[in-house]
Amino acid sequence: VDERAARLFHALCDLCCFAARGDDLPPRCVEASLSALRDADEKRRLFDFQPFVERWRAPLCDALLGALLDGRHALLGDEAAALLHRLAAPDLAGFFGSFLPQRIASLEGLDDGQKRAVLWARADDRPSFIRGLKDAAADVAYYRLVNTSAME
Repeated sequence: VDERAARLFHALCDLCCFAARGDDLPPRCVEASLSALRDADEKRRLFDFQPFVERWRAPLCDALLGALLDGRHALLGDEAAALLHRLAAPDLAGFFGSFLPQRIASLEGLDDGQKRAVLWARADDRPSFIRGLKDAAADVAYYRLVNTSAME
């Protein structure tokens, strides 16, 4: 593999992870990144490309899930959720069995019982996956609001 091409590939993936997190970016930039990722997977099967799988699938899932649970992609929630399902689909057992529980356990602003309540049941089909994710994001926002109000 050409070393320069590999560096460029990883730099682009890093940029897409940054955009997926959505920190201080306008929605149009996030949308462009999500569209580029979706198109690359549809046209070139990016999410099946072994260097992507090995290095970028988990960080991108983490960035998308974190942004969705924190409400940073409210305007792009459907696109981001569909992309997260697409990323998770090759290993839904691993996503629901390990990745999701670890990510939920690391959420700030929720107690242990609330974190358990936020976990949603495994859903293999896209509509059920997205519905569970949206419910979890709404629950996280609610619990954080309740917990913040209780501290005042």
